[in-house]
Amino acid sequence: MWDVIKANATTKSTLYLLDAEDQLSSMKLGDNEDSKAHLAELRQHFQMMLQHRDNLVKIGSSLSDTCFNTIIMSSLPESYRPTLQTITAAE
Repeated sequence: MWDVIKANATTKSTLYLLDAEDQLSSMKLGDNEDSKAHLAELRQHFQMMLQHRDNLVKIGSSLSDTCFNTIIMSSLPESYRPTLQTITAAE
């Protein structure tokens, strides 16, 4: 089935790729006060983002690792900002 989708998508225009990349960049993880549930949601969120990125690359996207990392960080809840600031400052 993926081969059919890939064949169809690779004939799509640049606008199609832009829309698919925009869909990836609009993914957001909500905050959850239940830490176990939040961890499960976080894992699922990251797996889905990786799958979307891999699919985009297969259909011709040139999404860089730096851009993908930025999309991941912006998809996290506001409560992650201090941690992200610490991590990015350490780079």
